[in-house]
Amino acid sequence: MHLDPGIVAVVMIFSIPLVAIIGGLGLEALKVMKKSKGLDQQLTSEETATLQELHRLALQMEKRIEALETLIMDRSQQTESSWSEKLQREPWRNP
Repeated sequence: MHLDPGIVAVVMIFSIPLVAIIGGLGLEALKVMKKSKGLDQQLTSEETATLQELHRLALQMEKRIEALETLIMDRSQQTESSWSEKLQREPWRNP
């Protein structure tokens, strides 16, 4: 299967922010763990709620990116003949 370089670029554009967000969450978790270890403190309820919200948002973004990747991959797998047929029927809708 041959993938168009443009499709690969779009997938990477959507994947890179996801990796950055997950990495940021990991760093924040390490900071919190180090802080609580060094000072022997527990997380405040506000910090816990913030971390839970960040985790929920990261999972939601991951699902959206996966959906976009699926749409992009499906679109890239369409044959040239289906595009030419569509253009013949609707020439004003040139993508």
